[in-house]
Amino acid sequence: GKYDLPAALNAILGGLVSITAGCSVVEDWAAIPIGVIGAFVYQFAADTLVKLEIDDPIGAFPVHGACGAWGVIAVAIFGSPRYVQLAYSCNNPPPSSGNYWDPLPGYQFAIQLILVLTIIGWVTLTVTPFVFVLKKLKVLRVSEEMELAGLDASEHFAKSSPGGVVVVEPKTTEAEGSPTNIEDEL
Repeated sequence: GKYDLPAALNAILGGLVSITAGCSVVEDWAAIPIGVIGAFVYQFAADTLVKLEIDDPIGAFPVHGACGAWGVIAVAIFGSPRYVQLAYSCNNPPPSSGNYWDPLPGYQFAIQLILVLTIIGWVTLTVTPFVFVLKKLKVLRVSEEMELAGLDASEHFAKSSPGGVVVVEPKTTEAEGSPTNIEDEL
């Protein structure tokens, strides 16, 4: 296959997003495996969206949603208990104390998983009403003509092709010398 530069750049961004959640609680070396795994999480999420026929042309969900969730979970796997205690002022005694409050195996993983589910719930509850209103106002979609022409052509006077982007010179009106609206030509 051909080298896909946007996918490679998004995978790098996914790696950077992945380490963001845990940067204060992981050892320096852990940033590398967290970021590398994040790149694979990005690719898996992007491929899944394509298979499900969900349109995300710039890869926002795979980079920020999937890799962000992975980064939160990665804290449970790579986080240093000492750094977690220092960063979040935990009053839990060290695990070797034998105290009743010692975390059970998987305790931090459960906390991180609950955090991911809480974030998903919060985003869903806050975004859904706005999307519903925007849908009712019919501002979420472009016209059918613009969709068929392609937004690159209708908005940016360029056409996407498998070989890259081909710039299309905008037509100018004789009187004004300014680009015409592509919608008028459709």
